[in-house]
Amino acid sequence: MRNALNLTWITLLLIGCTAGLISAQSLEDRLFYAKSQVEASYRTVGDLAVQKRISRDEGLKLVGQIDVAHEAINAAQTALIAGDTDGAESKLRFAQTLLLQLEAVLKARGGTS
Repeated sequence: MRNALNLTWITLLLIGCTAGLISAQSLEDRLFYAKSQVEASYRTVGDLAVQKRISRDEGLKLVGQIDVAHEAINAAQTALIAGDTDGAESKLRFAQTLLLQLEAVLKARGGTS
């Protein structure tokens, strides 16, 4: 009985640790992912422009929005390096919000960012 109880506790502990590893992403990982979203967005705008699915002016406007998200990510990285985790989180959330809005616009134009 005692061995079964110990085995149960060990199993629960392992499941809890594994779940934590799977669901937890570090701030650095999320910043890296956001940067890859920025790069994909730039490529998608370029592709849409070449395919004539967006006008030159709309392309420039979208690139400007991507630039703002990119600057926010850079500011988040700077804040993280300086030890300001809360500031980094805030700046990253702002960038993620912009990127989500951009993704909706790009998908509506037939892009796949």
